[in-house]
Amino acid sequence: HQVVRTALFFKIPRFFDEHPFTMIGRRGVSLSDTYERAVKLGIIGKHRAINDKIRQEYFENITGMVSSTPNTTSWLPKLLFGTSLVAVGAAFAFQKMQMQ
Repeated sequence: HQVVRTALFFKIPRFFDEHPFTMIGRRGVSLSDTYERAVKLGIIGKHRAINDKIRQEYFENITGMVSSTPNTTSWLPKLLFGTSLVAVGAAFAFQKMQMQ
């Protein structure tokens, strides 16, 4: 969304705020201005929520409040890995059959 916001800001700056990450390091723009813009756009809130969740899960695991965090791994990587193993095995078997 950073790329889209930056492009829209340069095309029609009247309707879109500049993305804070593109403001960092520019002369005349203080870090507090950049931070304020990130808060206004909701970027800081999203990152705080993610960090708080990570901290909470770590605390719960380290203190023994929960036995383990639930596995949120998607089934898609597992499916792709399994499919690739089957494909490699089939290619190897096919090659062996061709050699005989």
